[in-house]
Amino acid sequence: MTAACGGTNITLEAGRDAKVCTNNSVCTEDSKETEEPEPTAEPFPTEIEPAEPAPSVSPSGDDEEGEGIPVSVQLSSGHLPEGLKDSPDSCSMGMCTWWNREDIVMGNDTFDTGFYVKCQLLCRDSERGIFEVKLAGKYSSLDATFGISADSTSDDKTETLKVTMTNQGTGKILYSKTLEYGKSYPIKGFDISGVGLLQITFEGPLGGTRGAVGAPVIHK
Repeated sequence: MTAACGGTNITLEAGRDAKVCTNNSVCTEDSKETEEPEPTAEPFPTEIEPAEPAPSVSPSGDDEEGEGIPVSVQLSSGHLPEGLKDSPDSCSMGMCTWWNREDIVMGNDTFDTGFYVKCQLLCRDSERGIFEVKLAGKYSSLDATFGISADSTSDDKTETLKVTMTNQGTGKILYSKTLEYGKSYPIKGFDISGVGLLQITFEGPLGGTRGAVGAPVIHK
């Protein structure tokens, strides 16, 4: 047979049983031709690790825990979660209890908002104004500042008010303080855990001496 190599023809003699090696074959010592194996590509991985989910953020910007309950709530903000307010936010039978009174001043402290209570009709020497907060046992602590509002109209600045916080479910008095004009009485991290209905009561001459709670906040 004749083979071409670099433009030159070469004549090869082969016996009957001889094997001719071509460019794409491999000749073994016994002159048997074997095909070179085709290269195989590495298998492409089919499983991809899932990405970690991004942490969720409450639309309001506040962290929330379980059942969508806010971690902290300012009770005098005017935007309370449904069900927390369990007493009137108005005047009734001559007694006014306002949940969102602006510019509360007590002694040297000023608050943007707060509770405010006063008597404006047929007021006696001792009247009671009540705020009730339905906690349902979901909150553990309270921050607030109690006092007599600086806009009280009484000429007698020695008049005092008594403020009391009560667990209505058990009747237990949690806090009691006699308030004097020109002073403020802050509490921070006050324990209200397990309280279902919290009652805040002001008692005294509310016709001219007005009670107030500066920026009350409850926490889970």
